[in-house]
Amino acid sequence: MNKIIFYKNNYPYTLPSSLLNSFYFKNLLFLFSLCLLTACQSRYEIKSPHEIKSQHASLIESATNSTTPKTSQSTSRAFYDITVRSFDGTQLAATVYQPELSQEQTAPLVIHSHSFSTFRMSQPLSLYGTLMFAGKTALELWDQGYWVISFDQRGHGKSGGKIALMSPEHEVRDVQSLIDWAVAHLPKLKMESNDPVIGMLGESYTGSLQLMASTQDPRIDAIVPIHTWYDLSHSLSPDNVPKGWLSTLIVAGNGLNPFRVEPLINNGYREAVSKGKMSDKFLDALRSRSIKPYCNSGQLPHADAFVMQGFKDTLFNFNQGLWIRDCFERAGRDVRFLGTQKGHVLPLAHQDGLMPFHDVDSEVNCGQATYNTQKMIVDWFDEKLKHIKNQADYIPNVCLTVKGGSGQTMDRIPIGGETFTFDSVKLHSGMAGLMEWPFIPFDWLANTLTFKQSAAKNSDIIKEQQGGRFRPAFAPLTKTSDDNLLLGIPRINVTVSNKNDRNKNADPVRLYVGIGVIEPGKANFRLIGKQVTPINGTGDHHIMLSGISQFIPAHSTLGLVVYGYSNQYRFAFSGLQTNAKLTGEVELPLSDPDHPHQTILTSTPDARQDALAL
Repeated sequence: MNKIIFYKNNYPYTLPSSLLNSFYFKNLLFLFSLCLLTACQSRYEIKSPHEIKSQHASLIESATNSTTPKTSQSTSRAFYDITVRSFDGTQLAATVYQPELSQEQTAPLVIHSHSFSTFRMSQPLSLYGTLMFAGKTALELWDQGYWVISFDQRGHGKSGGKIALMSPEHEVRDVQSLIDWAVAHLPKLKMESNDPVIGMLGESYTGSLQLMASTQDPRIDAIVPIHTWYDLSHSLSPDNVPKGWLSTLIVAGNGLNPFRVEPLINNGYREAVSKGKMSDKFLDALRSRSIKPYCNSGQLPHADAFVMQGFKDTLFNFNQGLWIRDCFERAGRDVRFLGTQKGHVLPLAHQDGLMPFHDVDSEVNCGQATYNTQKMIVDWFDEKLKHIKNQADYIPNVCLTVKGGSGQTMDRIPIGGETFTFDSVKLHSGMAGLMEWPFIPFDWLANTLTFKQSAAKNSDIIKEQQGGRFRPAFAPLTKTSDDNLLLGIPRINVTVSNKNDRNKNADPVRLYVGIGVIEPGKANFRLIGKQVTPINGTGDHHIMLSGISQFIPAHSTLGLVVYGYSNQYRFAFSGLQTNAKLTGEVELPLSDPDHPHQTILTSTPDARQDALAL
């Protein structure tokens, strides 16, 4: 968003780019548009421009009455609404974006859809067309000569049916019906050996739709899944500890699409809230709505994939993208991986200057180059669907953006690293972390005063644990002597004990761990990436933490952060009777910023399974 020009008394006024790109302006515009479009969507009918309606009718009629779409007529740039009858009779509402094509030209199709609970891009001036990254990219593809179909998934918007949360027998089969319709009705659709040239684009909910559809329909040639899941059960309830995101999704799903969410989903949510865990039945249902069982059973995807996953995504964390990439790699597909900074942002839990609910990096740094993310996607489709040779060659196999530093390109994603041991990290309350908001001004004041102290007072490593009763515990692991890069997936091997285990009425121990840093001149730790991982129960635990990306300046103290309560997991905490102790070791993917390490996923089955274990 560069500028907005409006006129008053025939004189142009321009809003400055600094205002348009500010966090507060984006949030205000997002919320205003969401309210307006939600209120108007059900009664606002989009119609084609009058001058091209007759052309649409003629083209569609000629295509419908022919086994092969006719290509003898040129087409003008336009959009129009359609209804597609799916395999079970469910009516799917969609909008077709028709490119301008000469008599000799044909064009590939890119299928676009929305995130959970929202609705399609029914016109360019819409929520998705103006504010959402995937929608704006779909419009750019339309401008670049692609057919685009944006559709309401079943149970959403103007489509019929119930929301089954990406059921292979419902939502995924709807994609096949859409492709069937496109082949039968779109004039000048690009075909190769009687096979349509198809791509898919979308974030979150539609990201998973692409993954699963690519395993079932070989007509899909290339996809761009953005910030989505590999295993929905692990994403919503890792180690069977339900995430606070559940309430956000359930409220949004039922609020924007009332009485259209399958009972299985609502009942599973109520059980998670009341019991602090999910039933095996619900977990199995979530797992079946994922690409994981297909990958594990050898039903591998047919499409090439440009996968984007966010380090700060607290709904579908970075590791989900790692497992997606591995599945496509095993299928022998061309898969590129972009680790972004942004992703799903849990409202009130951590905004960190991002758009509420979901955000995508507009630019990324890969090594010495800076790329426009939207252009990367267009170039990807240009090479894969239009077959423009070498158009996407510059997109690395793996590019991991870095908070506070230059992004890194590599062949593999670092897992584990240098080992640091810790002894007797104590958490005296399961509520430690509950009252972090009131401490924000005090932390700011402490950091400000510490900044004014001499560097000598900050030169020694912090040796003792901080917090653990009212606030999260910070257990120092190491102090950096030089600048470092913390990039990859940490691992933790830990033994948890609880003095109150003999109390039969005590809640089970549930702790939340992450990696924190105290930078030079600061008094308090900062949780890197806003990511925590649950530890459910006492005993030994071997866990891959969420992937993190951070430039670490010299003389910083890195440590293990332990919470008793996290708003990211607001339904499950240990309670006041927790008196836990942790001992063990942490593996950190530390490296020289100028020479990042290349820790790889080995190809041997046992080692691969260990590295990718959920």
